[in-house]
Amino acid sequence: VRTQIIQPPVDTRVLLGQTATLQCKVSSDRAVPYHLEWFRDKQSINPRGSQRIRILPDGTLEIEAVRASDVGHYTCSVRSPGGNETRSARLAVIELPFSPTNVKAERLETATQRAVNVSWTPGFDGNSPIKKYIVQKREVPELVPPIPGPIPDPLLNWVTELSNVSIDQRWVLLTNLKAAATYQFRVSAVNSVGEGPPSEPSNVVMLPQEG
Repeated sequence: VRTQIIQPPVDTRVLLGQTATLQCKVSSDRAVPYHLEWFRDKQSINPRGSQRIRILPDGTLEIEAVRASDVGHYTCSVRSPGGNETRSARLAVIELPFSPTNVKAERLETATQRAVNVSWTPGFDGNSPIKKYIVQKREVPELVPPIPGPIPDPLLNWVTELSNVSIDQRWVLLTNLKAAATYQFRVSAVNSVGEGPPSEPSNVVMLPQEG
């Protein structure tokens, strides 16, 4: 009986912090011993050197509390007098997308409408393609007396203005805004894991009175 891998590892995507499992089941003659070894990016994996990594009796590689640094190509190598074989798979670690950056708000002077252009730069997608963006606004009250420094969040309620902005967009034009009001905006990204944290608030934009 030839020694061979009958259940090779397959490309795997695992949520950050969860357990990754890569299988490597071997068929061999019971009388013929074999040596099974795992490699990550061609470096031998020594499970004794880590509390997170185990190689199970059936050859399965388990990595607990997966980190971004665990991403890579994993190879199961089997050597024996009955034959040698190696099979590889890629491990990807997915997480929530990072916040967009450089969120800017710019008031547009038009005769017919109060419009604000909100633009942003995409952040890291968490190794899972971004599906959409969410744009939120908040009215900044005129605090009396003024509070020095940043405006505390409890005094401000964020409202979702657009909940399904295309991934191709890097800006939106908002027109559903009140006259003589002061606004800030923020943007978040959504991937297959969920909605990532919102960006830092934009600059403050003050809209003119009617007329």
